[in-house]
Amino acid sequence: MLRRIANFILDVLFPCGHQQRSWPITLNGRTYRACIHCGAEIPYSMKDFCDITPAYLRWKKRQAKRRRPEEVHDVHLDIRESSVV
Repeated sequence: MLRRIANFILDVLFPCGHQQRSWPITLNGRTYRACIHCGAEIPYSMKDFCDITPAYLRWKKRQAKRRRPEEVHDVHLDIRESSVV
């Protein structure tokens, strides 16, 4: 019991940095990487090949704001015009 309390206090004071992680694992439609030391599951994006962190989510939100609807529409027009010819 005393050892469990000591381990809990150490985990709170010195959390795992998740420096060593496994290869991406996809299970039940969810992709993640596991920390080798503590077993924590870190969500992973197979589209961008990186961990899904708060910084990653902010980056994706900024990219979505930068994309203008006209640009998306122009791309679709280009595809339609090239397929007609």
